[in-house]
Amino acid sequence: MNKLIILNQRIIEWEKKGEIQQNYLNPNNKFKFIVILSLITKGKPSTQTLKKLCGKSKCKYLTFQNKFLTNNFLKYFLPIFLYKILVLREIKNLNLHKPQIIRCIGDGFVGYISSIISKHFHSRLFISIHSYISPMIFMKYLSLKE
Repeated sequence: MNKLIILNQRIIEWEKKGEIQQNYLNPNNKFKFIVILSLITKGKPSTQTLKKLCGKSKCKYLTFQNKFLTNNFLKYFLPIFLYKILVLREIKNLNLHKPQIIRCIGDGFVGYISSIISKHFHSRLFISIHSYISPMIFMKYLSLKE
């Protein structure tokens, strides 16, 4: 089985906070191939980190190249109906193949992008909503949109 994971977070931030769990993205080593698609272009994780997250499966880390999809400031100026066109163009450029399962880590913008991709591939979409309690984290990672 193939799995596509879409996130709008830096995995290297997970490392800094000590949140990397063995096989986190591939529980029970169920998936043979995992593609991690990040909407953030900076901060590519190390190969060791990806191996730890994905377990025994083959793992590929990709990012979108379109600035309207990756830049937190620019994405506010693009009309929402154009996102589908841009996302499908990026999928074609990245040469993504149909995954059986799509997992979106987070909600909001990344959830919207994930829903476009899941409809295109006719794949199941699972959204993992992560919340945090510490006010220090809230103040450090709060974006203008939130």
